[in-house]
Amino acid sequence: MSRKAKLRLTSEVIEAGFGRRTGTFHWTDVEEVAVRRFEPPRGIGGGFMLQLRPAPSLALDTWVRVDSTGWVALYSVGAKGAVPSELDAALIRFAGDRWKRHE
Repeated sequence: MSRKAKLRLTSEVIEAGFGRRTGTFHWTDVEEVAVRRFEPPRGIGGGFMLQLRPAPSLALDTWVRVDSTGWVALYSVGAKGAVPSELDAALIRFAGDRWKRHE
C-alpha cells in the first residue's frame, strides 16, 4: 500500500484515504472489519491489510475495489499483520463486534 494511505475512525465512520481519493463507510453499512492477507492485482508485494466487508445493499463508488469475496482493502498492516495497539483500541471502541482480530 502506498505511504500516502490514511485511515481515520470515528464513532460514525471508518474513512480510508488513497492518494487524492477518500472512501467513507458508515459503521451501519459495515458488516465486518478484519486483517486479511492481501495480494495486489499485479502480484507485486502483498502482505496484510485492514479490510472491511460492506453491507450488500451499499452502493460503492466506482473506484472502490471489492475483491471476489466482497472485501475492500483499506490500510496496510505490514507483512506479519500486526495491528498497532492504538488502532486495535479504536476498532474495539468504534467497530465493536464487527472487529475480528487477526490471531
